[in-house]
Order: sequence, then structure tokens, then C-alpha cells
Amino acid sequence: MLLLRLTSIIFFLASASIIADATESITFDLLYSKKGPENIFGQSGNAKEAYVVYAETMSGNDWGERINNAIDKLLEDWPGGEVILPVGQISVSTTIDFSGTGTMKDSGASVILRGPGGPRSTELIWKGLPNKPVIEMASPWFCQIRNLAIDGNKTKGVIGIRFRAGWERGTAGKNTARHNVVDGVYITNCDIGFQIGDYYGPDLASHNFRDIWINKCRLGINVLGANVANLWFTGITITGGEDCEAGFKLENSGGFIARSITEKSTKPPPRALRDTFGKEVFFEEVPIGARKFHSFGETAPGTVSGGIPEFVVYGLSVAMHNPKGWVIHTDCAPIRIYSARTEGVTPLLYYSDRSISDLPFNVMLQDVASYSLGNEKGNVIEYHGPGPLYLINCSLLGNVACGDTDVFSIGTHFWFNKHVEKKVELLRGGFVPISPANKPQIHQAQNFFQLTVEVPKNAKLVKVPLTGINNQRDNNYQVVATPRWDAGGCWVSDVNSNGFTLNFNKVSSEVSEADIIVTRAPFQQSIKRQRFIKDIDKDK
Repeated sequence: MLLLRLTSIIFFLASASIIADATESITFDLLYSKKGPENIFGQSGNAKEAYVVYAETMSGNDWGERINNAIDKLLEDWPGGEVILPVGQISVSTTIDFSGTGTMKDSGASVILRGPGGPRSTELIWKGLPNKPVIEMASPWFCQIRNLAIDGNKTKGVIGIRFRAGWERGTAGKNTARHNVVDGVYITNCDIGFQIGDYYGPDLASHNFRDIWINKCRLGINVLGANVANLWFTGITITGGEDCEAGFKLENSGGFIARSITEKSTKPPPRALRDTFGKEVFFEEVPIGARKFHSFGETAPGTVSGGIPEFVVYGLSVAMHNPKGWVIHTDCAPIRIYSARTEGVTPLLYYSDRSISDLPFNVMLQDVASYSLGNEKGNVIEYHGPGPLYLINCSLLGNVACGDTDVFSIGTHFWFNKHVEKKVELLRGGFVPISPANKPQIHQAQNFFQLTVEVPKNAKLVKVPLTGINNQRDNNYQVVATPRWDAGGCWVSDVNSNGFTLNFNKVSSEVSEADIIVTRAPFQQSIKRQRFIKDIDKDK
């Protein structure tokens, strides 16, 4: 028995030595003797079941075709896996169809397309035709794009990533999308960095977009269409110069008309259906799936019933330098922005509400610091919508201009800057009406508390102490008092941070009480801040 065990141990050690030598040889070959590693296949005995495919090992006329072939290879017999891109800059002239054409695609494949390192380890340089997307996502399910960069090469109309409904499939359920992720992506030099949705009312809901940097694009992130909802953006950076019209642009898709192509020679209606690049789309050009399942009848003309997209942003950093653009431009879509910082000359928010004026969607900005001076009117926000605007703990330079709506402001304040000559009035931002006949109602939170004090019989006054948490930092507070008898009037004297005295014209013939509210003006500036404002006034 002992001899058998010793023999087994010797055999094991010898085998381990052989395996180690083989591993070193394989590693050497992979790193130095081949252009790239071979594809990795599953161990179920079926060699077609690849769960990782290296695009570098595939054939094709350009990297776009090679990547598409890798995706197709992955989806031949296996519903999911990874396609890994090579390191470095690679030229792409064929749109990467992330939808895939493999037989497993229609069942909802779970595919990851990624670079091997950080976001700029692999950079796709567009060399193709204008008005095309570099990456097309037509209704994938549970898929991811990670760790890559896209350079549109300043090609006219190019889109970095286009995420749309797969109408060409023509059946309900297969033209929708759920739970996709775009993570660690850098997009630059495109007309549109990232476009989500289309005008036919796609069902694209519940998707995550995180750690995305969009640079030097006319539109950073363009979101459009009905039922494009539950979009979660986290850690977004948008930068650009004077060519950047909007960081986020949200568009509703209602009321567009698709004429018959036989009417092409006549003047198009004002709400003619057009594509992303402004070209009119005729009824015959609308995907059959879109005609059948959403907005159109069976014969022309068809009208897009449409609706609005919805999205939420957590963590937004913006440096844009187009004074005529907007960080966020929406034509009625509701938005939620939490924790954002914007710099540069581009104002913050334009809410046009140009087409669905009777729907009171609201907008919420929380912990947003915008250091733009505003547009030519000094407005950092222009809000034309009927729904309420919520500003919570925001820091703004320019004005907030609103129409006939309610504005709820909690903890929001406007900065002052005396170092910019001849622009003192512009920098003293605040809430302003868009027009004299179109005024908002501003609701501002106040620091207040209530108390009831006992008033002795025949007392002409009573001292009211402010102690503990009710103690004030100065005497800039207000007092509203209501005696519970006919006092003929009352007034306040001896106001200080520790309390005040309440005086009565007529005394009470018995012990009584007075109800008191102590309040401060909305977000009362400190004494130091008031002196700073006075210094600005002296500089005018």
C-alpha cells in the first residue's frame, strides 16, 4: 500500500511538471507567436458553443465586419457570452450590429461587447459613410457594451451608439428591449454621441448607462420616443465647445405625419416625420413592425401617436462652452437630476413644452450647482412647462425664468460675484417671470416654529425667551402673534437672538395665552453675506 501511494505521488509530481512546462510554452506562443489568442469554447463537447470570441481571430474586410462576424459566431448555437476587442486604435467603416444575426438572437441573447482594459484601451475610429451609427443596438436584451472608446472622426451625422427598437423583426416582443448596460465608454467627435429611442414609440425600458464621457458632440445624449422609460444614468461627463448644442436633448414623438412617397413633390407639412438628420421619412419607408404595432394604420398617411421619454441622472459633470446651447434641452419630457456640477458658459435647462402643453409633467433638480452666467437674458433656466419645477439645494448664478407654473424651492440660493465688471445685475440671479403676463408662483421653504405663551392677568407685556434649538443666530427674524382675547393690537420690541417682548394695547382681565409663530425670511442671508451684497452695490 505504501509503495502504491509513493508511486502515485511520483506520478502526480511528474505530471504537474509536464503541465507547467506545457503552460509556459502555450503562454509564450500566445504572447509572441500569434496575432492574438484563440477563441475560448465551452467544455460541453460541442465545439460550436463558444462563450468568448476574440474579434481579432475573425475574418472581414474591416474591423466592423470582423466584430460582426465575432458576434454572429458567438450566437450560432449559444445564447450569450463575450466578444473581446483588441487593444489599440482600430478603423471601422461598417456599422457594428450589436443586435447580431445569429439564430439565437431572436430568443434574447445576453452578449457583452468589450475592450480588454479601461474605456480607452480600445478605440474605434469611424472611417465609414456619413449619417451612420458606429454601433447599432436594435432591441437587445440583457446585453452590455463596456470599456471602449468611439471616435466619430468628425464625420457628418455620425452617431456613436444608437439604441433603438428592432422594428425590422416585425413581431411584438422582439422589437422591445430590457435591462441593457453601457458602462465605461468614451465617445468623441460625433454628431450625436448616444441616441436612445426613435419616433415610432419604441418600448425601451429599464436600462443602465454609467461612467460615460461624451466629448465634442453636437448632441451629447439624445433621448426620444414614447415608452422610453426607466433610463438610469450614473457618473456622466459631458464636455464640448461652441458646436455642442445640448448635453442632453429629450424629444417627444407625438403628432408627426408620415406622408405617402407619392406626395414627395409637394411641400411637407410642419410636423412631417423626419429622421435624426432632418430628412423626411415617408410612410412607405417606415418599418413594417412600427406601422403594425404602434402608431400607423395600414395605409398612408400615418400619424405617430408617440409620447415622451423619461430618465434619471445621478452624478453629472458638465463643461460646455456654447452660450446659445443648453446643458439639458427638453420639449416636455420630465427629468430628474441628482448631484450635478456644470461649468462653462452654457446655461443649465431649457424646457420648451412646445407640443404637449396640457400635460403637467414636473422637473426635479436636486443638489445641482450651475456656474453659468445664463443666456443673453441672464437666464440659467427657462421653464415654459405647466407642471411644477422643484429646485432642492441648488446653487445657481443666473436667473430662473418661469411661465405660469408653480416653483418649489428648498435650500436653493443664487451666487453673487463682484469680480466681473459691469455685470453685477446679471449675476444677481433670482426667480423672474418669462413675461409680465406669464408669472410663476414661487413657494420657498421657511425656517419657522410655533409656540404658545401664557400671559398673566392685567399684563401689558410678556417676555418670550428663545432657548435651545429655538435660539436665533441674530435678530433677523419675524414674529406673528395672535392673543386669545381682544388685545386691541399687539407689537414686538426688544428683539434679539435670545428672545423678544410682546406688547398689548388692552390687558386681559384673567390669565390668558398668545399663539406665536417665529419665522425667518426664505433662506435669509447671513450678516456677512449681506455686507458682501452691499459691497457689490457700492461697486456699481
